[in-house]
Amino acid sequence: MRHRCLLTLDLDFADVVRFPPHKTTGIAVLRLPKGASLRLLEKFVRDLLSMLDAEPITGRLWIVEAARIRVHENTRTEPDEAE
Repeated sequence: MRHRCLLTLDLDFADVVRFPPHKTTGIAVLRLPKGASLRLLEKFVRDLLSMLDAEPITGRLWIVEAARIRVHENTRTEPDEAE
C-alpha cells in the first residue's frame, strides 16, 4: 500500500475551505520565512518526517513552521453524503 501526502510551499493549500483536509491523504505546508536557506528547508523536511513517524497525516493539514508543526484535524462542515 502506498501512502502519500501533498508537500508544498504554497500557502494557498492552508485554506481549509478550498482544500478540505478530510478529503485528502494529507497536506503539509512548509511555511518558510522569506529568504530561507536550503539548510532551513532541510530542517523543516526533517521535522516533518519525524512527525510522520509519530502520527498519520491522512485527512489532516499540517503547517510546518520554524518552532512547531500546527495540526488541523477534520474541519468538515458539510453533511455526510449518507445524510
